[in-house]
Amino acid sequence: MDENPKDKLTLVREYLVESNVEGLLIGSATNRRWLSGFTGSSGWLLITKEKALLGTDFRYWEQAQDQSPDFKLIEIKGRLSEELPKFIAEASVNTIGIEGKHITLHQFDVLLTVSDVAWVKLENTLEIFREVKHPSEIESIREAATLTDKVMAQVNEIAYPGMTEKQLAWELEKRLRELGASGLAFPTIIAFGNNGARAHHEPGDRQLRLGDTIIVDMGAKLNGYCSDLTRTFFLGNEPNSTFLEIYNIVLDAQEAAIKNIKPGKTGKEIDKIARDIIDSAGYGKAFGHSLGHGLGLEVHENPRLSQLFDGNPLGSGMVVTVEPGIYLPDWGGIRIEDLVLVTSDGSNRISQC
Repeated sequence: MDENPKDKLTLVREYLVESNVEGLLIGSATNRRWLSGFTGSSGWLLITKEKALLGTDFRYWEQAQDQSPDFKLIEIKGRLSEELPKFIAEASVNTIGIEGKHITLHQFDVLLTVSDVAWVKLENTLEIFREVKHPSEIESIREAATLTDKVMAQVNEIAYPGMTEKQLAWELEKRLRELGASGLAFPTIIAFGNNGARAHHEPGDRQLRLGDTIIVDMGAKLNGYCSDLTRTFFLGNEPNSTFLEIYNIVLDAQEAAIKNIKPGKTGKEIDKIARDIIDSAGYGKAFGHSLGHGLGLEVHENPRLSQLFDGNPLGSGMVVTVEPGIYLPDWGGIRIEDLVLVTSDGSNRISQC
């Protein structure tokens, strides 16, 4: 896909025809940024066959002028209930699609005050176009992943007995920011010992002890794009037999899944490959989440590598995580996660740690 916003507008206008609407109203920050380049926290886009409108307020006016030169700017000066109908009137259309996954009840109530417009709820709007990344988007993801790789490689030298999960999380965040990350892609997950049985454990005051497993799941944000990486460590001279057994099962499942990623495969098929390996080893009930997800401007995007996902098959240019895990109450857990780019003939890893 070409990165030029005009080409994105062409895609959206074709989507209008397919969806039997005359316009599309975009309020979600991520979709707004993807289409227009505008990164302000408040604004609306309205796309029709002839017009591309961006409405925002005084705080972001100059920013919008710089970031969205292909859009006509409309200043929103007052309350949403008063200004949004005026903004919509600029489009001069009668049937407008809205983001069914993102619009709030309050916003929808405001839209209903515009009596001469028929509103059509669309479940997937720009998300379907965001699945396949432009080369510049892939490069931004690679750059964010490089920061995460560098910091993850320092965990062994940072962690020490007596350190708390909160302390390790903070130390890793500081190092990501020192390397240039604009922020975290998501709150860092740190789980020591039996806390690792909680797949999304929130770092607490649990202190690190010899013989503990350490799950680190973190991501950086850079130029708006995310990375996501998980590694599981063992604190001690030699991992115990349980750790080695489970680690190798998880690693085998991940490698088999990645080996089979290619265009045309479905997320459900890739999930099953990893899940069958874990299940045949006797730990099927201990792997309770999906294998992975797409990633880009958001840390969780389509496509999904999931037994529950019936979306489009994988295609070249998609970026996904592959993150099998096994979680055992009273013992802990092991998860291994890498970023993978779907290529024309297979895949390659973005993560290098």
